[in-house]
Amino acid sequence: MKHAHRHFLLAVLVGLCAQTWPCLAQYSPQNPGAAGPQGVDQPMLLDPELIQPEPNRVFSPRLKELWLAALARPDIDTRRMAAAAIRQAHQQGMQGLAEAGPILMGILSDKSANDDLRLDVVRTLIVLDHRDAGAAFLDLDRDGYPELIQTIDPVLAQWCAAPRPVAAALADQAKALWLKRMDEPLAPDMVRIWAMQSLATVGDRRAAPSLARIATDSNNAVTLRLAAARALGVLAQDGLLEQATTLAQGAMIDHLCAACMLAGHRGAPVQALLRKLALDAEPTVASTALRRLVELDANLVDSDLTAQLAKNRDANVRLYVITAAVGQKTAASIAFLGTALDDENPKLRVLARDSLIALAAQADLDQPVRQAAMDMLNKQDAQAWRGLEQAAYVLGALDHEAAADRLIDLFAHARPEPRLAATVALRRLAIAQTLPALLQRAEQLAQKKDGGVAADLAGGDELTQLFQTFGQLKHAPAEALMRKFIDKNSGYTGMSRQAAIWALGHLHDGQPDARLAGLLAGRLSDVNPLAPEATEVRRMSAVSIGRMKAKGQLGALRKFYEQEKDTADIGGACRWAIIQITGQDMPPLKAVDQPMRGWFLEPSGE
Repeated sequence: MKHAHRHFLLAVLVGLCAQTWPCLAQYSPQNPGAAGPQGVDQPMLLDPELIQPEPNRVFSPRLKELWLAALARPDIDTRRMAAAAIRQAHQQGMQGLAEAGPILMGILSDKSANDDLRLDVVRTLIVLDHRDAGAAFLDLDRDGYPELIQTIDPVLAQWCAAPRPVAAALADQAKALWLKRMDEPLAPDMVRIWAMQSLATVGDRRAAPSLARIATDSNNAVTLRLAAARALGVLAQDGLLEQATTLAQGAMIDHLCAACMLAGHRGAPVQALLRKLALDAEPTVASTALRRLVELDANLVDSDLTAQLAKNRDANVRLYVITAAVGQKTAASIAFLGTALDDENPKLRVLARDSLIALAAQADLDQPVRQAAMDMLNKQDAQAWRGLEQAAYVLGALDHEAAADRLIDLFAHARPEPRLAATVALRRLAIAQTLPALLQRAEQLAQKKDGGVAADLAGGDELTQLFQTFGQLKHAPAEALMRKFIDKNSGYTGMSRQAAIWALGHLHDGQPDARLAGLLAGRLSDVNPLAPEATEVRRMSAVSIGRMKAKGQLGALRKFYEQEKDTADIGGACRWAIIQITGQDMPPLKAVDQPMRGWFLEPSGE
């Protein structure tokens, strides 16, 4: 239980840090939604590039009238829903809702309004950026309940600090409120924390003495101390080294507060203390100190520090070690980035990969980058599959032809990730001598059947890449295999079928094959409602008909252009194909009108 409580506390601390340092959240292993860019691209989706115009959002002109009338109703729920509707509609692009501002302001001073209604109105005024509400917000803030304060404080702070700030007198009153509130021991901790954050936002250095007192007092709650230390780090550029040094000799939370307090400090003594904190056993402390070191100078994270922290169990610590290596731009730091390609955290190895590719654009770093990637690619350790995968992507992006043989060897790897990466890299290398091996691999994958149903879900991504390679290099020996993928009942995945059809179009570019064109027209025309053809297959069938200039299928193209001209996938593909065959221009795809409906209150008869 003791350890569970400690981990929960650390999670809270990291969450507070992430509010100021988004990179902590971005690269956190607990945030899978923030994954880095994929290494796999699909050239067929850009050849041609068919762009769906953004729909025109259409709002009934009577909506505003109804909602403004609803705001004047006596019942609370109707007014709340009207305020919410105005807020949501404005966010979706509805124009002319700013005139609701004065009416909403009236509700804030209405004695019949309850806290829930006021909160909805405040949120709507914020979305409308109705800065005339500043004084009313401040009045509510003084006596508000926590959720209202949490909503108002950051917005008032932003308005006070903005290039177009609120009136100076109002800003002074808001700052005075926050200065008083953060020192109120009986106020809820979160209310005091929001006041600290607001003072940091507006840059009010008068708060520094109180913040230092709160941050260094071990009797205060951990979250309160940390918030004070973070605000100090924003406000103070000097004068806190002595207090931070004392804290660095205390408990873990003292170490973390010390690191946060130094976020704006400079100088050799500061660097020495940060270096000590960077080696702290607690990763949250170490990553906070490392971040500041990297901000000051990436070279401060020297080889000795890198060696000690490169294998730290915490991803945020390794993040800043990698970030420092990127900034150093030396042969040694690039060699380290090569090893980071095998980091267990997917976001970090993608960061290392993308950084190496970017660094290779610098002439004197190009060869070290290639060598670092090749060193990783040549590893024979079965557990290094992550590094093999990312090294393949690096070398493919750099067009490093010397990697081709080793990439082909990876087809035999037990894991699908290195196999796919090798296939992508070989496609990018586009070496004609590798085509026989690529076709052999494609034939092996295509044979993986079980009871007539394709077992190519793992190999399907590889086939998709292989077929695009055959199309780009116009590899005629692959045609017989790729034709097997046209049939809807072939059992292969939609993406691999789409790639095969796209590649067949390139093989017959400008040279129509009547039988092939007929098969593709059949795929385009298969709109059986019980079992329609996949949209991506229909799209690519139209594209390949156009690419081979099969005039005999103009009728099918025109039919489905007319029927589906509102879609880029089918209408856009047919339009492109017709232009290729006839040479005549056609009107661009039009944005469709999208009526915005589903509001709590709508005009009748619409």
